[in-house]
Amino acid sequence: METFFQSVSQAFSGNRRHLPLVEALLLALLALVLLLQLAGAARRLLARRSGFRRVMADHGLSAEDVRFTAGLAALAGVEPLLLVTHLDLFERATAQALAHGAAAGPAAGDAAGRIRRVRHALGYDRLPPHTPLLTTRELAPGMALDVGSQPGTVTEVDEGGFTVELRQPPELPAGPALPLTLTHAREARYALGCRLVEARPAPGGAWLLRFEHDEHPVRQQQRDHARVRIEGALALVPVTRWQGRPELASAVLASLVDLSGGGALATSRTALPVGTLVLADFTVGGDRFEGLRAVVLSCQPAGDRRHQLHLEFTGRPGVERERLVAALTRLERGALAAGRA
Repeated sequence: METFFQSVSQAFSGNRRHLPLVEALLLALLALVLLLQLAGAARRLLARRSGFRRVMADHGLSAEDVRFTAGLAALAGVEPLLLVTHLDLFERATAQALAHGAAAGPAAGDAAGRIRRVRHALGYDRLPPHTPLLTTRELAPGMALDVGSQPGTVTEVDEGGFTVELRQPPELPAGPALPLTLTHAREARYALGCRLVEARPAPGGAWLLRFEHDEHPVRQQQRDHARVRIEGALALVPVTRWQGRPELASAVLASLVDLSGGGALATSRTALPVGTLVLADFTVGGDRFEGLRAVVLSCQPAGDRRHQLHLEFTGRPGVERERLVAALTRLERGALAAGRA
């Protein structure tokens, strides 16, 4: 036994001479890994910056507009590329800039004009019908809405407010926020609380009402569906194409959290822009569903580098939606029966 310990001691003594070299090699390896990580991060940052400039150039925006939009992104604390490819981030950043400009004074008019130009170039002033309304700054001339009980038509929209034409003289005081109702895309209704700024007569007996914007329209669901907690894979194939987001050209993998006949809650490592139209594939209790059209209503950070997606199925309910409701009902009844057993 003593001989064994002596041999072990001699082996350690021999290797001890090589320890500085081993430590140096390990440090060099760690430094190389760190350099590779930094180089990868730098490449991704440059790619995002070049992607932002490419998107802006593709939409015909000037270098001055590029600097202004980059400033909006810095003010909101988001990356410029994400700002111009995510409608919700764009609206949040521009609302913040407009509020800041209003507090600053006359510069607000310049900011409003620039934001409107960028909005028009990016196409955010003429959104697809399925896109959820995030602010009344997304209204477009010709849209119909109700002012109280009176039907009206939007005639003008800018970043500071919008104008509605009424056929009958309004009996509304200026000042307080007034209840407005908008039916959007023939599916969702929105309750708007907008402050009336001015009411004036127009030629032909009509009246023009100028309103301030509502940055938080309340979406009123027309159909209520019971939501069922469910786990499973969800594949989302974007129909909407987003410049500067090549990862959205193929299916996005997600995990279901809950599901109903009207929509789903899911998590994904890919952030889908609000308003993205997708085709959803998933399985419920052995029943396979493919190609259900859905729109992304919201996308929020969910921790662990994941994002929580709120999806709403679009279009009128058909056979597939009825089949989905039936499958969810069977699943819920089975869970209740198992719980009582």
